[in-house]
Formats: sequence, structure tokens, C-alpha cells
Amino acid sequence: MAGFLESASAAPFVTTRMYPPELSVALEALYDAFSRDRLRLSFYCSHCVSDDEVAEFKATPLRQRDWSQVEPLIWSAMFTFGDERDARHCLPRMVELSCRNASNRELVLRLLRRLPISPPERALVNACFAEDLMNQLRADELLEVLEPIAAYGLQPRAEELLRAAQVAPRWYARLACEFGQRHGVLTAQESVLVDWVLATAKVELLERAFFLATEPDDQQLFSSAVQVLEWF
Repeated sequence: MAGFLESASAAPFVTTRMYPPELSVALEALYDAFSRDRLRLSFYCSHCVSDDEVAEFKATPLRQRDWSQVEPLIWSAMFTFGDERDARHCLPRMVELSCRNASNRELVLRLLRRLPISPPERALVNACFAEDLMNQLRADELLEVLEPIAAYGLQPRAEELLRAAQVAPRWYARLACEFGQRHGVLTAQESVLVDWVLATAKVELLERAFFLATEPDDQQLFSSAVQVLEWF
């Protein structure tokens, strides 16, 4: 299936056991909810994929399929490879392989726009993405997940997590420096984020962090953030 589906043995796969407990629970709930959708692959274009390759795909356990195997269902389900039930069957694996991968996540969201899915099922998908974003936030990957956090309405939960981790001052400082200086040329989405930062971050908090900082880089970060916030 060269160029369309790759061999399952060609790449390592991810399992839910590799994730933090909250994300593992969310993924297991998603797999359970879609377990009734059995893979059929009764429809496919014989010019795009061979019978042997379809047989190999069917023989590969769902949780062992890699992204190169499930991605064709995003583009081709209901057209040249599989149908809605096949796409629903593979959706939990798609979501799992979208963890810590923004481009994969965007493709899954694109599929969801045309895939029949109930509000409770969509809530389960969103719960997985939310747990993944919170996990990345714990890993200090703030700027990479900022817009998805806003898109999912996770700001309050993000703030609670960051306060508990005692990293809020650095987090707010990075946000202020990243977006505050571009306030006049921000997109509508970024403007919402800047308003959130300015409403949440206090100059006193960052000033205190500046005086407590022991590293020159941290001192520079907090000082720059204070200047940005005072400008507003």
C-alpha cells in the first residue's frame, strides 16, 4: 500500500499506558464508547489500495495502527477508502495519536466536521484533547498549546493547574512578552488571549517574581513583562 497505507510494523505505536492517569482514563472512555463500531472496510477503491493491503489493515489491532494507517480515513472515508463506520471505529486511535501533535489534532477536528457523532461522543473526544493540553501545560509547553486552550475554554482550569504548580509568574510573563508587544496587529483570537492575560496577570505578581529570581534570564523576562503590562 505504498504511499497510501504503510505497514504496521514500519513504525512504533503509542499505548494509553504511556500517558498520565487522567489522559489514560479519558482515552479508555473514548475507546469504550466507539467499540460498537466494528471495522468493515467493505468499500475501497481497488486502484488506490489492494486486497492484500486491506487484509493487512484489518488484521492489525486498532491500538497498534500508526498514523500513516489511519490518516487515509480522514481524507478518503466515504469516498475511496472505507465508510463512516470505519472512520468511527478508528477515531479513538486517531485521537490517541493526536496527543502532543497539533497537526494531527487539526486533521481529526476536520474529520469530525463531517463524521456523524453525537454530543456525548464529541464530549469524550474533547475530554481527551483537554487532558492532553493540560499535560503539555505541565511540561511547560505553554505557547504551543495556548490557542487550543482558549478554543476549548480551558483558561480557568489552566490557571488552577499553573497556580498549583507554582509556575504562574513565568507563564504570565511569557504570555505578556509574546502577545502584549503585538497588541496592535493581533488576530481576533490572539486579542482574546491578550485580554485574558492582562486581566489575570498582576504587575505586583511579576515584580515580586523579579525580586525573587536568581537567574539573569528570569530577571530579564519578568522585567520585560512588567514593562509590557504597565504600558497597557
